[in-house]
Amino acid sequence: MASMAGLRHSLIHHRLAKNLPIYCFKSNIPHPMVPELLALAGAHCLWLDMEHLSTTTETMAELIRAASGVDIDAVVRVQNGDYNMAAKMLDSGANGIMYPQVRDPEDVARLVRHTRYAPVGQRGADFGTAAALYGQASHEDVFAYQNEQVKLVVQIETPESVDRVDEIASVPGISVLFIGPGDLSITMGKPISSDAAHICHAMERTAEASEKYGLDWGMPVLNPEHAKRMLSMGGRFLAQGGDAGVLIKSVRGMRDEIAKIAEAYGGIDCGRDDLVGVVH
Repeated sequence: MASMAGLRHSLIHHRLAKNLPIYCFKSNIPHPMVPELLALAGAHCLWLDMEHLSTTTETMAELIRAASGVDIDAVVRVQNGDYNMAAKMLDSGANGIMYPQVRDPEDVARLVRHTRYAPVGQRGADFGTAAALYGQASHEDVFAYQNEQVKLVVQIETPESVDRVDEIASVPGISVLFIGPGDLSITMGKPISSDAAHICHAMERTAEASEKYGLDWGMPVLNPEHAKRMLSMGGRFLAQGGDAGVLIKSVRGMRDEIAKIAEAYGGIDCGRDDLVGVVH
């Protein structure tokens, strides 16, 4: 879908504007075929990670370009405090930046300052980038598109950020509050469970702050009942993943079916231990 002067419409922006859910899938396999596969599977959004993975900037730009080519969005999680990388990913055409380990509104204000154009922020401009159609889009269109359609996703995944989520949500320029149940649970020494009290509390606080300041919110879906509860509370940014784990689970399930059939013929694993470490 094309928007102003050929700039592609963001699926996230337009679906959230209509209060429709977003299905975002986390990808850890750094290959441009993955966005194509996820688009065929019906995902709206590709969640890419530069916080935990060692993917290079160049490879990340290729993944963003591949996502755009099949008309799905790409949101990139950068490291906390890496504002320059956030700007580079946006210039590469990312539809959103996810910012982890937020603790206070001052932290979020710095992110906005580096990733939004004036008057919202102080981001530096280069109009020869993919995000500006390599100089083919007008300055005005690029400014408007980046400040309106590109999303800044702030992760609520520390006890401090849950306590101060109302203050964090009040910072102009952010778009989505995204709960991180894993880090929040680990930090608090609690189980990662959809019905755990600390996660329910985080969902309630985040939902209230989002409604108050006109933001969207979401989190990784832990199970179908959790997705139902999230949607009923106004959460629209639903995430699952990642692709490597899904591949392992799928292949293991297929393999186990064949293993049962093969038991009468010696089994799939028969003799495998004898070959460990053996070079032929």
